[in-house]
Amino acid sequence: MGVSATAIARVTGVDTAFINLRGGAAVQLPQRVAVVGQGAESVTYTTTPQTFTSSGAVGSEYGFGAPVHLVALMLQPANGDGLGDIPMTIYPVQADGSGVQSLGDITPVGTTQTATAEYTVLIAGIPSAKFVIEAGTVVLADIGEAITAAINGNVDMPMISADAVPPVADLTAKWKGAATNDLVVSVEGPANGITFTITQPTSGAVNPDIQAALDSITNIWETIIVNCMEFDDTTTLDLLETFGLGRWGTLVKKPCIALTGYTEDTTAAGIAIGEARKATDQINGYITALGSVTLPLQVAARGAARIARQAND
Repeated sequence: MGVSATAIARVTGVDTAFINLRGGAAVQLPQRVAVVGQGAESVTYTTTPQTFTSSGAVGSEYGFGAPVHLVALMLQPANGDGLGDIPMTIYPVQADGSGVQSLGDITPVGTTQTATAEYTVLIAGIPSAKFVIEAGTVVLADIGEAITAAINGNVDMPMISADAVPPVADLTAKWKGAATNDLVVSVEGPANGITFTITQPTSGAVNPDIQAALDSITNIWETIIVNCMEFDDTTTLDLLETFGLGRWGTLVKKPCIALTGYTEDTTAAGIAIGEARKATDQINGYITALGSVTLPLQVAARGAARIARQAND
């Protein structure tokens, strides 16, 4: 984990204090990052906010591969290039009662593998365990089972797999909502006879209402909110806008911004939504990664980590 200069000074016994020498300029605002999103459908969790210092702890609480865990992986990556000692608080939401998980599948195609090779499934840029196809005539059902085992072999994967109709490896998102349609699936490996037909995840529907999570922020001064929904979920953007503008009120005075990821191939769709909101929305912003195979929430979280760390230091 990265550690701020101030924290290092405390450990080494150096007494540090902030003194404003900038002649009327704004003083430093200690950063805090709030994550508003879902846990996994397979996990029972409460909506009580909790602060974490590692992505592993978030995964243990809300399910590995769930939105809040995927965000935590970006905010507190293993290489230490994350928030450091900046607080990361999860404000969890439950799935909507009408929510639906997106579904996809991977089907191996062919009869003969010309050379032994290893393959990896990528979902939202997260790699599965590797699986091997031996040279020679193959049984496609065995490959489907290997794909399923490889996907389920990495708990961080945002989808689970089942070999329900061999040789097809069925895929199901770990949470419910329209945001699951942004999952992108691919298979990496050489074309040695056996190829793969991929049905990209679709049919995810109905994102949850985040109002209760925003209300639970209460009097805490969270400076950045990571939005786990997609860029065109204007219902969620409206709630974030109303909440954020209210934080400027005389009795609150704890303003914040909200970041949403944008991964479309072109900027047109994002610009259109931005143009429609710019007259009144001073809270929402996009972190863009055009054509990225990662989820928008991952992109938003990575941007939040960099912005918060730089602002804090």
